[in-house]
Amino acid sequence: MQLTRKIIVATSLLTGVLAPAADFLLIGVARAEDPAALPTGKDLMEKFIAATGGRAAYEKLTNRTVETRFDIPKLDMSGNITVIQAAPNKIYSKQELPGFGVTERGSDGEIVWDRNPATGVRIIDGPERDAVLRELTFNSELIWESLYKSAETVGIEDVGGKPAYKVKLVSNDNMVTHQYFDKESGLLVRTETTVPTQQGNLPMTATVSEYKEFDGIKIPVAVNQEVAGIAMTLTIDKVQHNTQIPPGTFDLPDDVKKLKEREAEKARQK
Repeated sequence: MQLTRKIIVATSLLTGVLAPAADFLLIGVARAEDPAALPTGKDLMEKFIAATGGRAAYEKLTNRTVETRFDIPKLDMSGNITVIQAAPNKIYSKQELPGFGVTERGSDGEIVWDRNPATGVRIIDGPERDAVLRELTFNSELIWESLYKSAETVGIEDVGGKPAYKVKLVSNDNMVTHQYFDKESGLLVRTETTVPTQQGNLPMTATVSEYKEFDGIKIPVAVNQEVAGIAMTLTIDKVQHNTQIPPGTFDLPDDVKKLKEREAEKARQK
């Protein structure tokens, strides 16, 4: 479940730069069901772990590199994004979009930073930082109960013509996400959430149309996503696990270190 969102959110950050505001259409309303007849949110989360490979398979993995292509038809744009993760919560992503440039984002596990042609370098804090660290925690599938204070099954809804359980997740910082799990397979097929960005909170919907297995776990490889009214498609081309990550990949860049020092100095002068 969280792996799906890791890939989705990493790319949605680019869309947030391109589309600061747009109308958003909610997708349907879950059918009312007797709560006693529905599986619990915890049961569905655990079923997802089992459906995608099981805890033992996840526990064998220590890092992951994902290469993704994305297309934004409305803007006639396409590009690539590479995301590198390592346990427990280190991340580096690089987005390349012709005509816009290169956007980078990273974290050494504590400090989250971002660099893009539109805004330059910045250190991310507040709700946006919390969301990044939550979504990009490595193998967060296994520790979801420490990231969310509740998981409630609220109904059943059709997704792609098939019934799916709708689960309302509330994070520890009170961000609400709705996850839809295929009733038969247990796989995550849709996510509805809000992504904190510099432009404010942007609504995001993503629908998974295909999974493939890599190193014992199933990963979404085809996703249709909409952020703030801008639709894009994501195609996963390559997934690697337990590779030799180049030294320094997760180190803070020099300009980020200098920015951190300036911010610390300003705080001391207050």
